[in-house]
Amino acid sequence: MEGPEANQWFYKGGCCPGVNEVVSHVGNLRVLPKFDVKWCSLRCSSGLLLPCSSDPPGPPGTPMKFVTRKYRFNSDLSFLLLQFYYSDHHCEQPSYSLRIRGQVHLRDASLADVGATHADYDLDRISMISFNLESAERLRSALNSTCLKEIGASDQFQPNDRVHILNLVHGKHLVDCAADIGLSLHELQLIRQQTMSKRSDEGKRLEWTELLLGDVHSDVKSRNTYRPKTFQTPLRKHVENDKVRCLIKQQHLVRLSMRPVWFRCTLFRPPPPPMPVTLF
Repeated sequence: MEGPEANQWFYKGGCCPGVNEVVSHVGNLRVLPKFDVKWCSLRCSSGLLLPCSSDPPGPPGTPMKFVTRKYRFNSDLSFLLLQFYYSDHHCEQPSYSLRIRGQVHLRDASLADVGATHADYDLDRISMISFNLESAERLRSALNSTCLKEIGASDQFQPNDRVHILNLVHGKHLVDCAADIGLSLHELQLIRQQTMSKRSDEGKRLEWTELLLGDVHSDVKSRNTYRPKTFQTPLRKHVENDKVRCLIKQQHLVRLSMRPVWFRCTLFRPPPPPMPVTLF
């Protein structure tokens, strides 16, 4: 599910077509994904909230969150994932983010999903940072007292404070509080890479590569036992000299002390207000 204006996006300094134009294309499936690649969100995607988030207006039991993701996979199948959570469907009001490091282990090809691959994963470290006091307090309240003691957290999280909620050292988890915030990366248990193409208005053939990861269970309590059966919104392959840039905003990455290569960003922009109607 996407936000109401999820297809209203633009490229800084570029002239790429909107997502709503990329609707007629042909996909060439590949059984084994090629790694050592960066993948990023092109849309402000919505899904079920983590337990530490507030419920927006809507039917009971169907709270939503808004998130963008950026993966960097290495040739040894290790990865670095950035997840950014927002309080609005334009992904302009950041709440908090997670920086996740781990490794994927590819298994057999999926019989149910043509071109997909089953996989498992291990996590080495998860860092969490909030961007405002409300999110910081909500994240802290989601952690139990044992976890708060293990991570050495103060009585109150402060915005922009980095907290390690999972830390693996010498094969042993010194801290593992990921379950407290309902985090599961079982999306990595089902992976598919595909090449998409379409014809431009000038008749040229445009081609790009997407990475599809498995869906996440709607029930937080079932996430750690659920294996994906379908896919989330695809991620786009990031190419250095391409006009495609990742959605994540630069100021968020500065707070995470990431390298400059992660700063190339695309922003969502709300749709313009309707033009006034004048009767003559």
